[in-house]
Amino acid sequence: MTNKELKLVEKCSKLETLEGRILIAPHKIRTRKDKQFVGRPKDDTVKPEDIDADTEMVMVEEMVDVNQRFQLATVLQIPSDEARFNIGDTIVYQIGTTFDFDLVKDVSYIRKYDVTAVVRS
Repeated sequence: MTNKELKLVEKCSKLETLEGRILIAPHKIRTRKDKQFVGRPKDDTVKPEDIDADTEMVMVEEMVDVNQRFQLATVLQIPSDEARFNIGDTIVYQIGTTFDFDLVKDVSYIRKYDVTAVVRS
């Protein structure tokens, strides 16, 4: 674990989560490059604020960053009855299943049923 994660574990150690909820520190969002078609003005001299319904557009293929469906996080606090996870474990979860836990900065919580896998080292 990083120093930042150790400090978060210390802050979260005073909290006891209720059954089924796990405090986590999400890692940086994993992305991948993907091709996407976007509309651009046919005339390159047109400014973005001047684009209207009459502007002639062309479709251009562009590489964009797309969020990966599954993300990683470090477990900071678990309920007392939970035996499958340990503090410091890295878990895999589906994006969109976490909730901000605004009592501690950079911490979220997730339901244990939304954890897809535990990364064992």
